[in-house]
Amino acid sequence: MQDGVLDLRGGALNITTATFGADSELRILLSSVLADTTTIVASGDITFEAGAVLAPIVPTGLPVSGSHTFLTANGVLHGASNVTGIVSGEGTPFLYNLEVAVNASNPNALDAIYTLKTASELGMSANQGAALDAIVTALRTDDRASVALAALGTRDSFFDAYDDLMPSYASAAAELAATAIQQQQSAASNRLAATRLQGLNEVSVWAQEIGYSLYREPATRNGQVYTGHGFGFAFGIDGPLDNGALFGVSASFVTSEVEEKGRPDGEIAMTFGQLNAYLGTALGAIDLDFVGGLGAGQLSSRRFVQIGPNFREIAEAEWWAYEGHAAVRASAPMQVTDWLVFTPRAALTYVAMQEDGYSEEGGNSVNYEADDAFTQRLWGDAGFELSVNHRLRGGGIVAPRLFVGYRANLINETTERNFVALASGAAFSLTDEAYDDGAPIVGLGIDASNGYSTLSIGYEGEFGDQIERHSINAAVRFRF
Repeated sequence: MQDGVLDLRGGALNITTATFGADSELRILLSSVLADTTTIVASGDITFEAGAVLAPIVPTGLPVSGSHTFLTANGVLHGASNVTGIVSGEGTPFLYNLEVAVNASNPNALDAIYTLKTASELGMSANQGAALDAIVTALRTDDRASVALAALGTRDSFFDAYDDLMPSYASAAAELAATAIQQQQSAASNRLAATRLQGLNEVSVWAQEIGYSLYREPATRNGQVYTGHGFGFAFGIDGPLDNGALFGVSASFVTSEVEEKGRPDGEIAMTFGQLNAYLGTALGAIDLDFVGGLGAGQLSSRRFVQIGPNFREIAEAEWWAYEGHAAVRASAPMQVTDWLVFTPRAALTYVAMQEDGYSEEGGNSVNYEADDAFTQRLWGDAGFELSVNHRLRGGGIVAPRLFVGYRANLINETTERNFVALASGAAFSLTDEAYDDGAPIVGLGIDASNGYSTLSIGYEGEFGDQIERHSINAAVRFRF
């Protein structure tokens, strides 16, 4: 053939002579099974003109490596230098190193040599590389998956698929849950702050909306980018104790979800409930708030796996998580004028969460089993609040407030999780990198009270190098 495409998908082809012109392309199938490999034998000469292309195709099974003599001219092989060397470009499997070379013992024969690339050759991060052997081994059990992965010819198409194939190893679920827990704790803290500011120390009930979002941009490729948001409600009842302290209990419910970059169709969702007890007291001029409680929730994951145009699976899982938490806050309100209060404030918030292990279903060769995981966070906040206590003629109070401070991540551990690829039994571990040391925080809010009920609206933003959080809360309180 002078020009055009000749696609030979295995088997032996006996010919007399052949000439491949400048616009020709010869596609040959390589296989770890010798009988399936394309073999061309000519009784005469074979010629490759300048511009001719040889395109080896790595077959089903994702073999590790191989070397096959696929073309032999019993006459003379002309123009071998036009088609030998490293094979790259369109149609070449990105996952493999491919080379066409003249046979070492027969100058009129060509060999095709293929080798699965290493993680380093593929340009993978440490976590991507740690999972590579287990993922490839699992896909070898599925002809559709192995053919689809080997057919990917560009870096972008390969890593689009590989992102889908990776299990979720970031602490996204834990961070989202910890954010939800922190927001639920703040509902009780907000109640105590409003009570002190306005002197509403009778028995009262309250309800608060909880809404928040967070975004993470890791410092290196070894972490995962994700975006999450959540919404929920908290309810409580409290009243004064004989010693003047305020004691209350609350319950809250939050639902949230997170999306990871590279998985636009998948999500991790969480539904969490929590019970709290809180106490507001004082030590001299220092106001002290204590909040503690327990919570439990169910997490679920939907992971869409797309490998090229012809392979698509959905792996799903559900698991439970349990948490314990505590917070303490100290503040020293100072009456600057009869309407302005300056309050230095410091707080510690601790959250510990235990996630059960889980096994994915529905994804066939792309399912994973994950071990249980323990995550803990300790935040330290410090800053000051300015609040204005403006009394209305009818006896009501309007109190806007501004808080500026810094939140330090006092426990900032890497998060490790162990996985098993269920199709092959291959195990591996992935480690999400630690978060940054801390971030500035800003809070805005306003309370409005008529003496019998109080409406509060507040915003808080945390602006870190890796994590950015925003929350908006609205609460209403009624006294008896």
